[in-house]
Amino acid sequence: MIKQTPETKLKLFRRQLPIIKLIDLRQSGKTTPVKHVFDTLDYVLFKGPDNRVFNQINPLGFLSTYDKGAIIDERQGVPAF
Repeated sequence: MIKQTPETKLKLFRRQLPIIKLIDLRQSGKTTPVKHVFDTLDYVLFKGPDNRVFNQINPLGFLSTYDKGAIIDERQGVPAF
């Protein structure tokens, strides 16, 4: 049997699912492996106001900016998202 690492599971999920949501304690090391596995995707941080405001004003426009996918971090800053 082949042992699957978190990285191989993330890659498998990416092929099967349009969205992957990782939930864990804050500051527990979620972002680093995700950025490593999906290094071709844009990284979007919702900590600053620019992305939050753009998403609030035009959510579909915001998402269409990342038509190939994106890593969205600190999403809790935009509860409606």
